[in-house]
Amino acid sequence: MSVAFRSKFAPLHSILTVSAFAAFRSAFADPAFTAAGSRFASFPFVSFPRAADFALASFLLTVVAAFPAPATADGGPLRSIDVYGTSRLHAEDVRAEYGEELARLAEYFAEEAEEFEPLRERIETELRGRGPFAWLAVSLIESYTPDHPIQITIDVVEDADVKRRMPFREAPDGEGTSPGDARELLEAWKAYEQRSGELFRAGELPSIACEAHHCLWGFQHEELQPYGERFDREAPEQRDALLRVLRHAPESADRAAAAFLLGHLPDAQEIVDALLPCLLDPSSWVRNNSMRVLAQISRQPIAVIPAAPVIAALDYPTVRDRNKALAIVRNLTGTAENRAALIRDAGDTLLALLRLEQTANHKNAHLTLTRLAGQDFGEREYEAWEAWLAEERRTAQAE
Repeated sequence: MSVAFRSKFAPLHSILTVSAFAAFRSAFADPAFTAAGSRFASFPFVSFPRAADFALASFLLTVVAAFPAPATADGGPLRSIDVYGTSRLHAEDVRAEYGEELARLAEYFAEEAEEFEPLRERIETELRGRGPFAWLAVSLIESYTPDHPIQITIDVVEDADVKRRMPFREAPDGEGTSPGDARELLEAWKAYEQRSGELFRAGELPSIACEAHHCLWGFQHEELQPYGERFDREAPEQRDALLRVLRHAPESADRAAAAFLLGHLPDAQEIVDALLPCLLDPSSWVRNNSMRVLAQISRQPIAVIPAAPVIAALDYPTVRDRNKALAIVRNLTGTAENRAALIRDAGDTLLALLRLEQTANHKNAHLTLTRLAGQDFGEREYEAWEAWLAEERRTAQAE
């Protein structure tokens, strides 16, 4: 089942003021990480009511590289259609058969129209009939850029790939934690998300100066400063309770909030060690938040992030999974060991992601490959990249 998140916080996703966008961008000095956030629909592993509270908004933030999406001739919001994860559906065939309907779906998404969900479900049902597939979702991302381009990916997992691409643990049932664990702190985080999102919508957020290992909207605004002080103080004090929530809480909203709160621990390595197991969480929301924190930590050599679990996430089911994993591995290319592992174990996946039109996946794959190669063969020079990868692997085998 996939769920489109359509709710009362729509203005956050559809309106980006200049000052708010500048504040968001300032949080990520790396040009490749400097990004427009984006509204994302189709979360197969999480379920929320249609009128979800604004406090849930931040998990919809997908980091996409700050480059324009491919243009279309009709002037509508839809910019691209991709298929990922199967060779039995081809993007050109989907474009030919469903192009008009997907363009209409993108318009409904942009307008928050009630027709969106029924149309998306019908398209998904018809595409599943081309299988059988273990899982399929029509994923939409609307970027925070002036023209609000929307990109669609038909995300697919084949039966034969489930063990590798969906190696997630069972959803926790609450055993090992209690509803009172860090409850007031978790609720404070959700209140912070709500208020910071409202300030974002109003264009009132100043530049984000992050003093923790990860920040969402920052705490520079006078209304948000008490939250930052509280999180810095209480997250270390309630570390054990937050870890219990992260591992055992039945509500994915609580686990996702705990992942962000752990970013306020003083020891970056402790944060990494706590969040790495979350790459196997059944909730894409929890995986997203955890990898977002890891991505920000990975920008500086302050902790060791093992490459193997992140390499696996490069081929996870959703666009957001893959984008966040890319945001980490592109910063892990500097050691000989990681470089060898990425070329050996992730090279084919990186080339597959490079071929996509979807900006988040394509641009980050291109950056990662460029860093691995030490040179740029071009964003769309696939044969050159394939030749480079083959030569690198031949050289590695000969050594």
